Amino acid sequence: MRLKKWVKIFPTSIMIAAITGMLVLFFTQLFRLPEPIYSNQNLPFFFNTFMVIIITVLIIIMRAMLVERAVLKKLAFRDGITGLYNRHGLEQFWKTYRSKKSMAILYLDLDHFKEINDRFGHHVGDALLREVSVRLQQVESKKRRELFRLGGDEFVMILKNCDPIMAKRAATQILDKLTTPYAVEGYHVLITVSIGIRMCTARNAEHDMLVKEADAAMYVAKKQGKNGFFVFREGRSKLPKEKYGNINQAKP
Repeated sequence: MRLKKWVKIFPTSIMIAAITGMLVLFFTQLFRLPEPIYSNQNLPFFFNTFMVIIITVLIIIMRAMLVERAVLKKLAFRDGITGLYNRHGLEQFWKTYRSKKSMAILYLDLDHFKEINDRFGHHVGDALLREVSVRLQQVESKKRRELFRLGGDEFVMILKNCDPIMAKRAATQILDKLTTPYAVEGYHVLITVSIGIRMCTARNAEHDMLVKEADAAMYVAKKQGKNGFFVFREGRSKLPKEKYGNINQAKP
């Protein structure tokens, strides 16, 4: 929210500062003129100064607009609460990722997050989400890991160049980190997390379906008692009907 407010005032602030600077420069030079101010000999000075001010202001406005556009574009791919990439960021990742090596999609859902929101308030829930995002960024190296918040209490972590053993190790690390007690807004909060794992390559299926299958594995982890992880099994795992209706790509 602060960043969005800054984006709105940034171009105006720059323009005001530029005009103020130009006016200070103008009047400083004005009082140094050897001839009377309205002398014909001073007309080139007024014209040149006026043109410099106009061109400078135009350049600054154009630059400010480009900066604003770049920041707004960045905001479109970022979650407003955690600062992580959002669902649009995930779509952008699939468009640009070209590696054919094996990867793992980890779909995370915080257990009983709704109860925490209802009991302590949404401000505590938002603060908790920020703490969770900080801990998730401590899992694996940044070069090998992409992290997204899809909304609510759902996160997706993509591990590049990853085999099943590495994926399970990362899931275990996530469980250890996220289940450590939190001190949030003066409250002592405990949570658990359910994780679904889908091993794949970036080109072996529709990307949306890969995420849905990781989600399906997460639902299995929840049904098995929560606070654990489950690996999607081709031909054995089904998409949850309560979320995806009758769409089901996996074989029964």
